Amino acid sequence: MRVTTPVLPGDHEYFTFIKKVVRYNARRSGYKRITLPVLVRKDLLERVIGETSPIIVQKLVSFGDCALRPMHTPLIMDAFRTCRMEDLPRPIEYYYIDDVWERNDDSEVPMQRAVFGFEVMGEDDPALDAQLIEMSAKILADLGLTNVKVRLNTVGNRVSQESYAEDLRNFFAGKERSLSTADLDALDLSPLRIMDSQEEDTKILLGLAPTMESVLDEESKVHYAKVKEYLDVLSIEYDEDPKYFGGSDMYTDTVFEFYVEHSGETVILGRGGRTNEAMKDIANDDVPAIHFEAYMDDIAAMMKTIHLRVPSKDKAQVFMVQIGDDAKKESLKLVSQLRSRGIKTLGALGKNSIRSQLETAKKFEVDYSLVLGQMEVHEKKIIIRDMVKGTQEVLPFDSIIDHMVGLLGEHSLDTKNFQEMIEEANDEDF
Repeated sequence: MRVTTPVLPGDHEYFTFIKKVVRYNARRSGYKRITLPVLVRKDLLERVIGETSPIIVQKLVSFGDCALRPMHTPLIMDAFRTCRMEDLPRPIEYYYIDDVWERNDDSEVPMQRAVFGFEVMGEDDPALDAQLIEMSAKILADLGLTNVKVRLNTVGNRVSQESYAEDLRNFFAGKERSLSTADLDALDLSPLRIMDSQEEDTKILLGLAPTMESVLDEESKVHYAKVKEYLDVLSIEYDEDPKYFGGSDMYTDTVFEFYVEHSGETVILGRGGRTNEAMKDIANDDVPAIHFEAYMDDIAAMMKTIHLRVPSKDKAQVFMVQIGDDAKKESLKLVSQLRSRGIKTLGALGKNSIRSQLETAKKFEVDYSLVLGQMEVHEKKIIIRDMVKGTQEVLPFDSIIDHMVGLLGEHSLDTKNFQEMIEEANDEDF
């Protein structure tokens, strides 16, 4: 997890790949990207998440009436109302790639976390629940995480939750001595939160506690049965957990999370669920909604833990070595031309020796170095050094770009004509 440390290039390679996979899957599924404010009203968070929620009480980074965004769903709900999204065709499907903030348990320093997520609004069809779970699973699989599991449950509607809360209070009556202070607080403020307890004694008791199934209304039962039926159609495996409630008071009906078990620990990669009734409270409209939010920093950490490497376009291909003022001038032009052709090129423009510059080229692990000195400038030639084989050849200066394209291959070139893209976009009818 990030606190206040920079994200260095080695980590950015993972984040960049994760973002590419997310954008690719979102684009194929018709999702549009949305960016939400970093600052959010504290009262909005309290209404959606709950005033006594651990996110509010323990984790929130607040400044008077405002706070740093701890999650995106409350802001999506508010945006539906303020941006008049009710007239948009449904389902309304958005995705985001951004950061959230929370207080660190061991420090007053805010912790910054990279996340991506999806929000679907306007339809209550359980097929949408299954589709969102499938797309989220597909993204994690595309990232090479083949050992990810899905935990699934239903928490019913608000009436069912109130009935179940009473069942839990009755069950734990007389067992208070076995509960920690945190679990006693949860039982008092919002009994379903005790399902999230990590205390071994509480877990044992929860295994004996009644399940929510006994208080579910028929509509919730049908919705959940359909979600499972559609997941089976999509060949998505899941673990039903009647004690899982999603970790937040905002959920109703479907809740799910993706997790990995590694070295005896369970790492949560992302969570989601139906937010129909919370959405109705904020949007002042009967707007069904479901969301999923995943933690890119935890995903990247897990990818590195299991030694997954990611493709990167950042690696330089050519290093320009030059010595002397005339060679430097020619190098500046040549580097610009190579880059324009799509060849990723670096150049040492200091006063170091050729040997020193070649040593630098080795550190950058480039495929080739181009060596240009005063004599080469005079003869209009250039030296090409194969950094892997250690061989070199001399070619005419004016043929070097086509020769380098041939050595590297057209497939390896990094080219984009942004002006052409703009012209094509403007040729389309509005």
